[in-house]
Amino acid sequence: MKFRCLVLCVTACLVTVLCGCDESKRFEINYSDGTPPGKPEILGWRAVNGGGVIHYRVPEDEDLLSIDASYTNPRGEEVWFSTSYYVDSITVIGFPDSVTRRVQVYAVDRAGNRSESVPVDITPDKPAVQLISQSIQAKGGFGSFYVDWKNELRQNVNVYIDYSYRLNGQQVEKHSVVSSMNVDVREFVRMEDIPETEPITLKMRVEDRYGNSNVLAPVTVNLKHDEIIPKEDWFLPKELTDTLGVKMGFFPGPIKTGGRVLIDGEIGGENFTKGEALGGNKPINFLIDLGAEWELSRIVTHQICEPATSMNRGSAYLDKEINVYRVYIYNSVAREWELIRQHSIIPPQFPVPRQYNLAARAGDFTYFYPDEIKFTAPTRWFRYEIVSVFDGTDDHSFSLSEITLYGRKKI
Repeated sequence: MKFRCLVLCVTACLVTVLCGCDESKRFEINYSDGTPPGKPEILGWRAVNGGGVIHYRVPEDEDLLSIDASYTNPRGEEVWFSTSYYVDSITVIGFPDSVTRRVQVYAVDRAGNRSESVPVDITPDKPAVQLISQSIQAKGGFGSFYVDWKNELRQNVNVYIDYSYRLNGQQVEKHSVVSSMNVDVREFVRMEDIPETEPITLKMRVEDRYGNSNVLAPVTVNLKHDEIIPKEDWFLPKELTDTLGVKMGFFPGPIKTGGRVLIDGEIGGENFTKGEALGGNKPINFLIDLGAEWELSRIVTHQICEPATSMNRGSAYLDKEINVYRVYIYNSVAREWELIRQHSIIPPQFPVPRQYNLAARAGDFTYFYPDEIKFTAPTRWFRYEIVSVFDGTDDHSFSLSEITLYGRKKI
């Protein structure tokens, strides 16, 4: 913004030198007159999502300052836009639908005088609120439900999720709001342990920064049941040993309690490990013998975090924390590792540092099959392959606090 202002000031000074003393009045702080400028000459317009771009020829006026445009929204409020007199078009957005609306375009001079307005009727393409509303899908999952949508225009919108269900005979109502400018958005909403037969009612609406909103018809989803896989029976191969054709990673510390690095159940504080690709063995693999055959459903990755009472962010979602990883199960019949999926941990956006720390403690979880909501085939061996960390370095070292798995035991 500072650079932009500097360019305008330099340009203004050059115009002053070339055009003489009369033109300098445009930039005098106390300059004032009672004569409005001429109105812009409209050359045409083109539709954009939720608005339009109006092209014009600026009027000849020595103290012209800007070209402005405004319209009245359905709530009776004026929505106003302004652009420099150097520009030959103005973009007007924020329409709630694809209905034709009248926009008033006018010139403004240095003294604040407005020209006669010129009406322009614009029929916009579908606004972001409508496009996002059409793309929203809600699905019930393991221990949570999730909501997907597409924001192809990358506009800043909020999706409000009000959901209700019955627990122990009592009606429970909760609320969530998600703001994102990403193209593909998936928001997990973690739930209490309620039966698969208990429906969850979702009421959602989409709202943009202009106050336009679209209320969706209520939908119901049902959760699927799984359980946390107990870690007491897990076995970890020795570091750097070949296990089922894959080399176990190297985890030098700082804490190693009975060989149960990353699965000791302790999150944050000093309960974390560091790993590296010792001897150039990349990527880093973490292998777990689950002690029995399990069908896996979801995984939680806990970043390093400060104590829960800390006001600081620490290294949560920074530095050597895990950014991208892959998960595998071992197919004992084919005698090979089966890649389930690659997952990227998306850093949350919070206004205060402490919230990052609390999110790291809660962990970043995802399903093994997020689009189908199902269990993996039965497996005794699980493989966690670290692909990259947040600082983007290529030394393949990392920091991690805990890995937790969910699923159901093979009958």
